[in-house]
Amino acid sequence: MYPDPISAKRNDLTVASRQRGSALLLALFIIVVLFVLGAGMIRLLGSSSESVTFEVYGVRAMQAAQTGVERVLTTLFPAGGLDQHCDGTPTSPLLDDSFSSSGTTALNLAGITGLENCASVVVECSDRKHLGVTYYYLVSTATCTVGGGSTALVMSRQVEVEAKSL
Repeated sequence: MYPDPISAKRNDLTVASRQRGSALLLALFIIVVLFVLGAGMIRLLGSSSESVTFEVYGVRAMQAAQTGVERVLTTLFPAGGLDQHCDGTPTSPLLDDSFSSSGTTALNLAGITGLENCASVVVECSDRKHLGVTYYYLVSTATCTVGGGSTALVMSRQVEVEAKSL
């Protein structure tokens, strides 16, 4: 009628011996889950930082291409002077409905703060005179390169502008 204290003690020992090591398995499982979560976070942060780098150098390339267009436009439309052709001659001798020779200008922007890695800017220019108005078509392509070798990051942007003389 009364429980046997010896057999109760024996049952407690067998239950305790069966549960021995379960805390170790639980701790190991938690460590593995935390490791997987940590590795995922590291990968996410790495790809996030890479996308920010792409964005920054993409904007730099865009600004370099815009700078190339603006430099060529200042030579085509000098302040107080005659409009120029893409080859550098004044527009007045050009006959209506005729084309001038196209010009290509390569700019070096290495000394400009913020565009240090965007040294390659090529601006192609063509113009056409029709009914006394000269129409210009400019295409500026800028390339920014970071790093070297096979791991170099190269970003390129292109800006197209159409302008006309007054």
